[in-house]
Amino acid sequence: MRALQPVSLNANGSSAWLVLDQYATTPSVRLDLVISGGACTAQVDYTDDDPFQNPWSPSPVTVGGQIVPSTTTSTTVTSTTIPRAVRLTVTAAGGGTATLKVVQQGLQ
Repeated sequence: MRALQPVSLNANGSSAWLVLDQYATTPSVRLDLVISGGACTAQVDYTDDDPFQNPWSPSPVTVGGQIVPSTTTSTTVTSTTIPRAVRLTVTAAGGGTATLKVVQQGLQ
């Protein structure tokens, strides 16, 4: 199991991409999106583009392709399909903070 460093945003925008290991022996990733301190709308985008390609210009999958769709409440999603990378996007900060915690299973 590998827990990535959580990322937090309290303004509109996107975090840096968090690269996942798509070759995990047990493909499972848990994404905890925590909304705190006020109204905030956030989502978790993903990309299947190769993060080790130079230069890397990822195309985020959006609208129906978010792992965590746009929400104003804290939520947890577990996916058995591992994308190449995920990121936190805040579309309406509203005085709140969004935090993304990522835990990937099956790593050796």
